Formats: sequence, structure tokens, C-alpha cells
Amino acid sequence: MRVSSQKINQKVEKEALSLLYQVIADTRRVDETEKLLKGLLSEAELFSIAKRIAVAKYLKEGLSYTEIKKKLKVSSATVSQIQSQIQTDPGFQIVLEKIETEQWAEKWEKKIKEIFGK
Repeated sequence: MRVSSQKINQKVEKEALSLLYQVIADTRRVDETEKLLKGLLSEAELFSIAKRIAVAKYLKEGLSYTEIKKKLKVSSATVSQIQSQIQTDPGFQIVLEKIETEQWAEKWEKKIKEIFGK
């Protein structure tokens, strides 16, 4: 995807971004989110975002740069950049909190099923 070098009115840009954020925030189901993102993003854009999230997850889990590079086929520069962003960018903090919350829920769901045999 090519991004136009022509600037648009700041008010229009803010409105367009607000619409995007609202649409994403209103998407509640995974299947709906998948359709939304696949419709809005190219396969390369989607995979690029997914890789960035995976790098952050692996860094949080303590994997080495070498392991991450090998698993995700990314450069050291990418891993380093994301490492820096994890420490400073509130967006990555939200991503990691969401991942941790989901992992916690899955862990306890499994334990409850083991206890009650379901």
C-alpha cells in the first residue's frame, strides 16, 4: 500500500482516525475482528502487525533476540525497536496486558475443567 504524500485537513484526519478507532473498539468477537482487519488491511500489513505483537509477546516471555529472529524471520533491528517500544509506548503495554489477561483466563478455565471434569 502506498501512502499519499498529500496532506489532508487536520480536522478530517482526526475524524477519519476517530472512525477507525471506534469501529475497532466496537468489534467484540474474534471472528468479526478477523473479518474487519482482513477487509481493511493487505495480507502483508496484517502479518506485519501480527509479527510485531508476537515479538513483544516473546520478549515479555524472555526469549532471546536470536530465538525471536529465527521463529518470526525478523531482523535484530525490528526486535530492538519493539523492545524499546515495549518500555515507552502505552500501546504495547495494552497489547501485553491483553495477552497476559487472556493467558490467565485460559489457564484458569483449564484448571476449572480439570476439577469439575468438563
